[in-house]
Amino acid sequence: MLLSNSLCKPEIVWQNTWEYLSDGILYNQQQRLKSPDLSLNEDQLKNLTLFEIEQILLRNNSSLQSYGKTPYPDVDSVSSLNNRLITEELDYDIPNLKNEFDQLFVALTYEQ
Repeated sequence: MLLSNSLCKPEIVWQNTWEYLSDGILYNQQQRLKSPDLSLNEDQLKNLTLFEIEQILLRNNSSLQSYGKTPYPDVDSVSSLNNRLITEELDYDIPNLKNEFDQLFVALTYEQ
């Protein structure tokens, strides 16, 4: 739709459909990095989806930058997401860590 210029507000379409467009991105990353337990947060999924869209547009002599207010992928972030070691180090179980913190914090004495 972007290549045919049939969208008058592509940024609105992005906001309403990015979840559908990102379908399979997590699976592809898990396969690419050989890490079946890999999880990505919403921002990482959006960024990878934008990156994939940008790659398609570039193959067709276009770019997301040509479409006004449409978000553009952070290429540096994508390159770090494609590095298995960095991804594994950043793959925190945030709810579990928060629960652990809460339990340990309550156990602190006043002096600590």
